[in-house]
Amino acid sequence: MNTIPRFDQSQIGRTLVHPKLFQQTNSASDDGISGTPGENNSNKDKIFPDNNSDDPCELKVGAQNIHRFVICADTQYGMITDNEEWEMELEYSRKAVQFMNGMNPRPIFCCVCGDLTDMDRSFEVNKKNSNFTMKECDEIQLQQRRDFKTTWAELHDDIALVCLCGNHDVGNRPTERSMRLYKKEFGDDYLAFWSSPKVYNIFLNTTLFSDPSGDKSTEEMSRLQFRWLEERLRNVRSNPSHQQEKKQNPGEIVNRRLNSDATIFVFGHHPWFLFDENEDKDTMTGFCEWKSNIIPDSYFVIPKETRILVMELFRKYNVAASFAGHFHQNLVSETSFGMKMIITGPLSAMLESSGKKEQKAMISRKGTGNNNLLIDEPDTLGLRLVEVSEDGSFRHEFISI
Repeated sequence: MNTIPRFDQSQIGRTLVHPKLFQQTNSASDDGISGTPGENNSNKDKIFPDNNSDDPCELKVGAQNIHRFVICADTQYGMITDNEEWEMELEYSRKAVQFMNGMNPRPIFCCVCGDLTDMDRSFEVNKKNSNFTMKECDEIQLQQRRDFKTTWAELHDDIALVCLCGNHDVGNRPTERSMRLYKKEFGDDYLAFWSSPKVYNIFLNTTLFSDPSGDKSTEEMSRLQFRWLEERLRNVRSNPSHQQEKKQNPGEIVNRRLNSDATIFVFGHHPWFLFDENEDKDTMTGFCEWKSNIIPDSYFVIPKETRILVMELFRKYNVAASFAGHFHQNLVSETSFGMKMIITGPLSAMLESSGKKEQKAMISRKGTGNNNLLIDEPDTLGLRLVEVSEDGSFRHEFISI
């Protein structure tokens, strides 16, 4: 039986509590910054042991350490049957957990990028012929969350777990109520931590950026998250922490700044964009179909007016990649300043975008289309493995399960 903290017991103090992480703190005042490289940290040797270590979290490639993490998205228990039952989605999650537990070496952490479950009362309240009362919606949501936690608690103790909220967890327009109920079950909705001396990870509640108009409290939540994000990015690039490094000559000590060249990854549910960082609802003509419903591609992205503000932060502080789900299919694109937008397919129902098909057709014709797009990954259920080298460079691969 697993004994490490999970969910609301681990996502606290705006960071992640787990004994295998390079950085571990449980101080609400730290906001995921304490334990930065150069500070005295007892967990460092667990992640970066010597060459003879058998630690399952350690992978050596030549002279470089590599650490791994996994992205999953849209487990969304209940989506396939409109919340009548969710055994199929449960089985997909079990396969993902089993796959990660069997990895050698195991990933340091897994992030489930939102829509953990499907039922939220906000999707039923305006339906003309809903099959559920509001009380039944709440009961189904709670049971789905219990089943999610039971299933994902089987993840090996070596693997830290981050759970982010999506629109089906807190509503397309989150409210104080929906956020309170979510955080009661899963802890902080945004957080940050170091996974190695030069890799910093920021996890966001993108529902607050997608539409914060649910009520006055969520508008304030959105402002606070944006301010927190800017502080985290600024601190990573300018934090005055140093590491004392002994040279070969006895007594010679120099200070070495570590943070300025850190690799920064950002995680969330919603993609900031699909095909182009400047796209908006007027230029996006594609759509997906789901059970006779037409879902425009523009539904899946952060509105442009908000995106511009966040992208400027990402450009200024040199974010390497942003990981998301929500689109229910794989897609990788890139900004003008080189940030990868990496969207991972679901562990529930697949969707198919006509806009993605159009982009693929244009790319196949010589000299047309967006050559910064990667659209050849299989649109199947699975997870994404990311491997990060000691110098901060990274590679990723989608793995069907």
